[in-house]
Amino acid sequence: METLQKYGFKGSYLSKNWLRQPIFIQSFAPTSLVYIVNKTDLPKILLIDNVDIPTQDTNQSYWKITSDEYLNYIKQYVVGIGPWKDTLVPVAKNYMLTPTNLVSRAHAHNLQVAPKPNTFMPFGSGVHAYPGNELAKLETLIMIHHLVTKFR
Repeated sequence: METLQKYGFKGSYLSKNWLRQPIFIQSFAPTSLVYIVNKTDLPKILLIDNVDIPTQDTNQSYWKITSDEYLNYIKQYVVGIGPWKDTLVPVAKNYMLTPTNLVSRAHAHNLQVAPKPNTFMPFGSGVHAYPGNELAKLETLIMIHHLVTKFR
C-alpha cells in the first residue's frame, strides 16, 4: 500500500484522486480484499476463476462465491467482480452455451463487472487474446523458410 501511495495512487472509485491515476486492486483471494479494506480506499475487484477452481484462500466453490448471499456480503469490500469468461458464457464441445445471469445478478448487488466489453486481456483468453500471435507465427515460418532454402 505504501508503494501505491508513494506513486500517487489513491482515492475511492471515481473520486477526483482516483480519476487522475485509476487503479484497481484485484485478487482471487477474498480474505485478502477484506483484510486491506481498512488499509486503502482504492477500489477492489474480486476475481472469479473457472467453475471447477476454488478460491485460493478459503477453498470456496464457484457456486458459493457467486451466490446472491455471497455477492451481498462481498459488496461491502469490493466495487466489482472479475469473472472468468467461461463463467459468463459457458462452453461445451467448442460451442458457446446460453449466457449465465452472473452479470445481471452482480449488477443487482451494485457490483461492477470487469473487464468492460471489448477490453483487451493479455492472457487467459486463448489465441485471440494476443493480436500479434498470428504475426509472430508468420515471422517464425518466414525465418525457417529462409534458413532452410538459403542455408549453405
